Amino acid sequence: MAAKTVAHKPKARSDVALPIRALCLAAAVGVLLLCLTLLGSAAFCLQTDQGYTVLTICAYGCCTVSAFAAGCVAGKLIGKSGLVNGLLAALAQIVALLIVCLALCKGVGSGFALASALTLVCGATGGVVAVNLRRRRRYK
Repeated sequence: MAAKTVAHKPKARSDVALPIRALCLAAAVGVLLLCLTLLGSAAFCLQTDQGYTVLTICAYGCCTVSAFAAGCVAGKLIGKSGLVNGLLAALAQIVALLIVCLALCKGVGSGFALASALTLVCGATGGVVAVNLRRRRRYK
C-alpha cells in the first residue's frame, strides 16, 4: 500500500496580508495615541509647573496606555493569538519610538528600557484582553 501524500496549498495572499495590515494599523494607532497623550501630559506638566519626575511618570503612563490600545486593536482585528499579536504591535511601537529618539535626541535615555518593557507587557495584555472579550448579544 502506498501512503497518500497530501499536497499543501500555499497560503493565499490575503491570508498573509491581513495580519500584516492589522499589525501596521495597530502600531499606527499606538504611535498616534502615544503622541497625543505625551502632548497632553507635557502641556499638563507645563501648566501646573510640575517637575521632571512627574513628567517621567506621565511618559511611562502614556507608553502603557498607548501600547494597551495597540494590542487591543491588533487582537480585535486579527481575532486570535492575542499575546503574540499584541507583542508585535507593541514591538512596532517601540521601533517607531526608537527611530524618533535616535533622530531627535541622538540616543536613548536611561528610562528607555523600562518604557520598552512596560510597552511590551501592556501590548501583550491588550491583545489577550481583546481576543477574549465577547460581544454582547442584543435581543430584540
